[in-house]
Amino acid sequence: GDFLDGINKGRAECKIHDNFFEQMVYAVEKYPMDNNIIHFVTFGNHDVDSLVSEGINFASYLHNYRHDIVPIGYG
Repeated sequence: GDFLDGINKGRAECKIHDNFFEQMVYAVEKYPMDNNIIHFVTFGNHDVDSLVSEGINFASYLHNYRHDIVPIGYG
């Protein structure tokens, strides 16, 4: 869980990106890819926060851009 855990929520030492969208794009671009390996992932509470607070559906984004990462749900 918690692919999207890089935005600054008042803690400067944890800042990677300014918003969930930037973190999502970064995670998808940087996550290792091997066409022979499928990754099944369960999203954590920070991923749920991106969906609830900003309407960013990381599962849909993965479905469109990374066939090798298959979300199986939240929590």
